[in-house]
Amino acid sequence: MVTKGSIRDSYMGISPAFHQKEKTLRDINMKAQSGILANDYTTVLKSNTLDLFRKFSGASLEKQRGLLQDNDVGLLSGLCEMIEKCSQDKVLMLFVIPSIDGILFDDRKNVKILVKIFTNEPKEPNVLTRFLNILNTPNYDPTVYEAAARVASVILSELPNKQYFIQQENFINQLISFAGSENGKVGDHCVMTCLVNILRQPVLVKHFLNSNGMHVIGDVLKNDSNVSDIQTVYYTFCALWLLSYEKASFKAFQDAVVAIIRLMIHALQSLSREKIIRVGYACFRNLSVDEGCLEVMIDNGLLKVTDTVLKGVIKDKDTVDDIEYVGQILEKNLKILTSYEKYVKEVNSLVLEWGPIHCERFWRENVRKFEENDFYVIRKLIMLLDESNPEVKQQNQAIACYDLGEFCRFHPFGKNVLDKLDAKLAIMKLIDNNDAQVKENALLAIQKIMIHSWQAAGTDKK
Repeated sequence: MVTKGSIRDSYMGISPAFHQKEKTLRDINMKAQSGILANDYTTVLKSNTLDLFRKFSGASLEKQRGLLQDNDVGLLSGLCEMIEKCSQDKVLMLFVIPSIDGILFDDRKNVKILVKIFTNEPKEPNVLTRFLNILNTPNYDPTVYEAAARVASVILSELPNKQYFIQQENFINQLISFAGSENGKVGDHCVMTCLVNILRQPVLVKHFLNSNGMHVIGDVLKNDSNVSDIQTVYYTFCALWLLSYEKASFKAFQDAVVAIIRLMIHALQSLSREKIIRVGYACFRNLSVDEGCLEVMIDNGLLKVTDTVLKGVIKDKDTVDDIEYVGQILEKNLKILTSYEKYVKEVNSLVLEWGPIHCERFWRENVRKFEENDFYVIRKLIMLLDESNPEVKQQNQAIACYDLGEFCRFHPFGKNVLDKLDAKLAIMKLIDNNDAQVKENALLAIQKIMIHSWQAAGTDKK
């Protein structure tokens, strides 16, 4: 909430470029105001632009809104003129560009005004080009880059693909390059807010997916500092929600290596805020029409999480409807998706995921089916103890150890089968593994094999 006289009592102050940056905002505000007072811009700016800017720069947010209401085109055109003629003034840009970002963030109607200014400009450099040029110019403050990126994303999201598709594609590519990198320009929070703007257009969703964009979102959600930030997670979920409307995205949501659905579920458990729950379940509802996505949701325990969420207090009725709908679909499909056939499919994919098919009940009910084709699936599990994609190797090893232990535990001749296939030796090698989960499951598997041996020995004596 912005209060009169607070550090955020201006359009610049409400720019998302200053998300979690109170001290930065305070320092930049003082620096920018001092720079504006110290410099004479009469030689480069029109007198009416300069007069309007002087009134605007020192005004409170309420008064700035009044100035914008009285002369929206004049004020925004003047600020854009300053970017064109004074972009080398790094201090001035600290004020001007975040102020434009704040104007657009404050009221979506202002976006239409800026786009109108852009479309009425007959020549280069136009409004859009000025903001894109800022992103490619060195030595600006990071808040300037973030504000410029957000303004560019807003303009590009309003432009028709037929004429501006190349610029839109290039901008998405640039956002992907920014995400997760230590470029000093644009952080992950900003990248996600930009994507929420630009992914409103279906054709751009396809380009984003084809450019490995889902890997970028996965990396954002794997970063602990991002997952602890409500706003970053919220905008990331909004981007995923937009992606979920396109069937072309379903395969990317199912990708076990990127693990978007698993990461979403983890974020939901870590940050149980209603706005995150609302967007998350709206996304899950869209994905529930796809069997593959349903499998991943069930395998990653979304049903249990849904039961917990429903026990909480959710004020929005539409959100409750989405949660209940997703819960009903998951419940209906749970039995189908915990079958032996589902297990074989996962093993053949060479990527194992913790879920309902890796539990005691599954092995108790299905263990004799593993005799098929001379214990083909068991042989495949043993292979995964060593031969796996490096990105999923440790997870595969942990789950394979667990499952082989359960096979030995429930199959009457499980130990003999594993001895014949040299499984015990392969598991023993993992007891000293650096990964705690691999080590734990290897030890448990050996214990189950040994207990099976003692039980068998006891039976023989009788």
